[in-house]
Amino acid sequence: MEKPTSIIIRKINVLSLAKVQAIMGIAIGLILGAIFTIISILKNASYQGNYDLIFGKPSIIVLPILYGLFGFLGGIIGAIIYNTISRFVKGIDIVVEKKKS
Repeated sequence: MEKPTSIIIRKINVLSLAKVQAIMGIAIGLILGAIFTIISILKNASYQGNYDLIFGKPSIIVLPILYGLFGFLGGIIGAIIYNTISRFVKGIDIVVEKKKS
């Protein structure tokens, strides 16, 4: 059996993290948008209030866009904060080992 190896994450590529967060946000937005759209269709409410854009039928389009945008921005901010802090604490130490085949 091989000895576990220690690696240190000192820096995160800002655009790489932002893209991953955006894709996760889009996926979550699609799921929630589908749920809200189905509820809106089943409810078939005659009231069309201010929340119809987010919680109504268009939510299948609006929520993935919003969640993707906020995920992208959150990824940028998170990577910048991590990269700034990791300069002082020298990153995160992670122990990995090779998978047995």
